[in-house]
Amino acid sequence: MFIGKRQYIVTRQNDIALGYSYYARFADYNIYMGEDCEFKICSYENIGVLMIGFIINPYEPSHNDTQILKQLCIDLSRGCSIFELTKILGGRWVLVFLIDGEYTILNDACAFRQIFFSGISDSFSISSQAKYLAELNGYKINKEREKCINDYMKIDKEFSWVLDMTAYEEINRLLPNHYLQPSISTPK
Repeated sequence: MFIGKRQYIVTRQNDIALGYSYYARFADYNIYMGEDCEFKICSYENIGVLMIGFIINPYEPSHNDTQILKQLCIDLSRGCSIFELTKILGGRWVLVFLIDGEYTILNDACAFRQIFFSGISDSFSISSQAKYLAELNGYKINKEREKCINDYMKIDKEFSWVLDMTAYEEINRLLPNHYLQPSISTPK
């Protein structure tokens, strides 16, 4: 399987069996990306941030991704809240913050840039698609979960899945306006 266009996997695993177009490293995580997957890494003092996608500050529309991320890092170093700083930001993005050794992961308010996750602590991984995590870790589809999702799709033809459940027991989806901390792997 090949990681698709604008798709990603962020994991501590090395030498994954999935094909990918781009590779980067953020702290102790490997980032495997498909073609045209935009990303930036920025740091300031003891704060680092990885962004996948693109980000817009409506109050500073001339600022590019790098300028926005740098300002986020500076403001966080001054004690500002991640959530206060990111709630105004537009775009389609995943942000992985590393602050004093602790990771916090969140996405844009509408979750246009989806995050699927599995594992806890050292085995924690995120991806743009549940199937990539399943392939990476050898997870199998749970037929009951798959049926539940398919039955819902038959009722709602426009299909917007509103739960964190996936067809894989070991993989969940981060809901809009929630965040993750891999050390506990429970969305908040």
